[in-house]
This record gives sequence, structure tokens and C-alpha cells, in this order.
Amino acid sequence: VGLVALLCVGLGLTGCSSLPKHPVRVDTFSMQPAEDGLLKDTSQAVCKDLKEGESAFLLLADGQEALEWRLAMIDHAAASIDMKYFIWEGDEVGHLMLARIIKAAGRGIRVRLLVDDMTLKASDKKIALLSSIENIEFRIYNAAKGRGLSGWFSFIGDSRLNQRMHNKMLMVDGQWAVLGGRNIGNSYYGLSAGYNFRDLDVLTTGHIMPELANAFDEYWNSLLAFPGDQIKKIPMGKSRQKLLTKMGKSMQKSETILRYTPFPIERADWSTQWAALPGTMVAGTAEYYHDAPDIEGAERLRMLDVLATNQPPVTTSAVYVSPYFLPSTSMLEGMQALGDRGVDVSLVTTSLGSNNHTPVHSHYKKYRRRILATGTDLYEFDHEPSAEVRQKADTTPIASGFISMHVKASIFDGDRVMIGSLNLDPRAMVLNTENVLVIHSKPLADQIMAMVNELTAPGNAWRVTRENGKMRWRSGDAKLKKVPARSGWQRFGDFFYRWLPIESQL
Repeated sequence: VGLVALLCVGLGLTGCSSLPKHPVRVDTFSMQPAEDGLLKDTSQAVCKDLKEGESAFLLLADGQEALEWRLAMIDHAAASIDMKYFIWEGDEVGHLMLARIIKAAGRGIRVRLLVDDMTLKASDKKIALLSSIENIEFRIYNAAKGRGLSGWFSFIGDSRLNQRMHNKMLMVDGQWAVLGGRNIGNSYYGLSAGYNFRDLDVLTTGHIMPELANAFDEYWNSLLAFPGDQIKKIPMGKSRQKLLTKMGKSMQKSETILRYTPFPIERADWSTQWAALPGTMVAGTAEYYHDAPDIEGAERLRMLDVLATNQPPVTTSAVYVSPYFLPSTSMLEGMQALGDRGVDVSLVTTSLGSNNHTPVHSHYKKYRRRILATGTDLYEFDHEPSAEVRQKADTTPIASGFISMHVKASIFDGDRVMIGSLNLDPRAMVLNTENVLVIHSKPLADQIMAMVNELTAPGNAWRVTRENGKMRWRSGDAKLKKVPARSGWQRFGDFFYRWLPIESQL
């Protein structure tokens, strides 16, 4: 079994140790955009008809398509791969993506990988081993003092660790980037048997790319980005071989499952897909917003504050799509103010049944009446949507237990959209770092609005209303007097979590 296969369990078993107090840090920066290769040529072909200051965009609403474009970018990389993610699971998708970047490094591509530590399950030995591969740099955002159980005790005892990096981005050759709601794991790309997400990313190239590169460097060189090669002494000799053998067995199991999916296990030729992009992407101008990597301290402006200052007021319509919605008082007041000005406001979020985090719904439900009182049209995504919607979440041969919604997007005045990692909840607005693209493009806004219309159509979502003071859920001819749920046990959990004082952490 080769080194790639052996290393690709990536984020599997947990270990336990402590971080060195004074790691050796070497700042590195984004390389200049690649001057040759398929990605450069395609970007040039796409951008030749753009106006000055414009970028090009392709929505990735289908889970299978979203993973294929990530693989296509990595497989055709000519110079560099930069990635930052909140979650990188140790499952089939996690192994597949890790295998690809290791192979890219093997052919001389520089790889920088930044992953948040909150859900990272890789042992210190595995992190050190991955970091020892030539051309790969692996850093951990806001690392705890230990892995596994000791790491969770660190989270409990250290308030600094409550700040997490929720950002998501893949950038290749300085020419192309994907960002949006998807992390790296089976449920984001249709391969989870339990549930899969209906999600949204955007593929982009053009004027925005230098701004994205600078933003990545800011996080990468932050003091909160802990070098993986400093976390533990790199395993050598028999210790290294034993670890490689153990990891290889897990990777072989993943490959067995992946062979039944549309995703190629080995590096593939995606030139046909790249050739189809010119003429199919949508043009627009864009601004990139992100929180500073270290947001502690009153002097740090939050991304939402900057957005509020730099974006024009909404005049006709506002559509918010967020899987987790826990509004602040100021947010509710803002929705009320929009309604008072005659702005049509709509909110699409998850029902209890489609919410993959029941505690979030337990605290969201107390806001329903206040949301409706602002005049907002409220829709809750159904966990058993139509076959057409399910098809964009499940990837053959998977038929998951239920469909959740993970889309994070907004549409303003029919010509301005916001896509990124931002949920409308306390953790996103107060605790975590986030990133979004604000894109000025009516054609792109029309595409996202078409997606919203599909998500909220009868059979895919419940329209929530108040009738004679009582909450009601309608979907076509169906009408419910209590919130849609997957089971009685979920309803019990929903009741129980409501009494836990955890809303500020959700």
C-alpha cells in the first residue's frame, strides 16, 4: 500500500498530549497566480469578456457537483493549493480529498491546509506525519492543549477556545476558488446514510482572486494558526511504519465504499468540464468580507459591522436563507424596520424535522411569533422534500434517512446576493470567524431566487403562519397544528434542550 493510501484516514483516532509553548513559526504567503496550466487557460478564457473589476461565478447547488469541482481543481493544480475549513471529517470524503492533496504535493504542488481544532479528531502523531510530507504545510486554528478527551477539557476550561474559525475556502493556483457553506465530510456531498445537506457554494475566478489570497494569508500567518509540524515529534522508524499500516487499513475501507460512487478514486482528467465553463458562468462585481482571525478585544470590528457600513440600504426585498436562526433583538428590530418601509422580507430556515442540531430548534422556536409579527414570510424546510430536491442532496447510490438544509445565502433587491459561511445565530455573529462574498449580479440573484423558490415550494417546505393566535404549518393541502418532526424522540429532545441555558453558544 502506497504512502498516499496509508495517510488518507486523516482525521480518525484521537490521541492526547500538550502543545509546545513556543512553536517555530515561519510566515508563508500566497504564490503568484500560476502562469500556465489548464486552470490559468480556462480563467483567461472565462474572463476575456468581463468588464474591468468583474469576476465570474458558478453556483454549486448539487452536492455531487460541488465535490467534483473541488477534485477538478486539485487534480489540475499547477502550482498551489490553499484550503481552510471548519470541519474535515475522517470519512470517505475526508479521505478522498486528503488523498488528492497528498498526490498533488507529490507532483510538486505546494499545499497549505488550515483546519479548525474544535471537531478535529486527528491524533498528534497523524498531524505530525501529514505535516512531514514534502510540499504540505498543515496548521490548526486555535488549537487546544491536547487531543481527544484532554482537548475537550481544554475547551471547557479556556474561554479563548470558544472562538472558532467557521470559514470555508479552497483556492488553487491563485486562479480559482470555491467558498460557501460546505465543509469536508460525507453529509455535504451526498454520501451520508443518516442525512445529507442541501447546500450552496460558488466557484469563482477573476478580479476577486487577489483579495481572497490576501485573506487566506491573514489567517495562515495568524498566531492562532498552530504549525502541525510543531505539535509532536515526527514519528520515525518502527513507530512511523506502525502508524502508516494502521492508517492504511482505514483508507482501504473507504476506497471500497467510494468505488460505488461517481467520484474517481485516482486523479482524473476534468478538461471537458473546464472547457464548458466559458460562456456558462455569470459575471458580476464582488466584495469579500471576513472577520479578523483573532476577534477577541473590543477594538476588533466584526464582519457584520463592516457589512452594515459598506452595503447600501435594502429598498424593495430581502430574502434570508439560514439553517440555524437565533436572532438578536437588533436583528428582529431590523426586520421590523424593513417591513415598516414596505420591504418584502422572507426567511427560509430548517424545521425541527430537517434540523441536524435539535438544540438549535429548541431555542429558535420561541422566536417564531416575534418573526411573524415583523411581517416576515417564514418558511421551514421539510426533512422529506421532493425527489428533485433530494436528488441534489443525495449522491448515487445513497438514499439518506432525511434531508437537512445548510444553505447560507441572502438576496437583496433582486440584484445583490451574499454567499458564505454565515449563519444567523449567536455563534456566527459573536463567537466565530466567518467569511462571505457579496456579489452584485442580477443574473446570479435570479438563479439563487429560483433555488429559493424550489426550496419553499409546497412539498419542500412548510409555510408558517398564525391563525387565531395558534401556530400552523402549511405545505400544499397539508396542514399541521404542531411542528413537523422526524420522531417522538426528537420532539422530546426539542422540549428538553429548550431549558438548557446554551443559546449563546449555538
